[in-house]
Amino acid sequence: MMSPARWLLGATSGSASGVPTVGENEMRLMHGLDELEAQGRMTWIDAQHGWAAAPDDVVEALSKDGFEECQRETTSRQKLQPADGAWRGINPGTGSMASVIWVNQPGRARFLVFIAIDGKSRRHQAFSSVERDPYEMRRKLDEKPPRRGVDEHQ
Repeated sequence: MMSPARWLLGATSGSASGVPTVGENEMRLMHGLDELEAQGRMTWIDAQHGWAAAPDDVVEALSKDGFEECQRETTSRQKLQPADGAWRGINPGTGSMASVIWVNQPGRARFLVFIAIDGKSRRHQAFSSVERDPYEMRRKLDEKPPRRGVDEHQ
């Protein structure tokens, strides 16, 4: 099974290198997610680097912003629990790709939701630096540092 972070990173970028193809300014033009947040229907959870939200609300907001579903998968460990899942959509007008992963939180009304647009994690505006983005940090950790004494002389 692929981790949520890996799924978001590997599947949402429009380029072979994994670098997002749409700039941050273009991402801000989307209003649906901002409206959910302003209405309190999507709340940032700092400790989990994700959102508390209803997955259908998030998917609907992205659909209103022009994203069309191209993949949806759900799974559940127990039949009585609501399903965990993933959704991908593409905006045919811009070529942007949106990814949403949701994880059921037993005993809570809303799911833990992770959102990425063109490989860039959607997070609370208060945490806009790269250092606060767990997916950007993962990319940095995945880069191999030069080996001491070997790569330094080349």
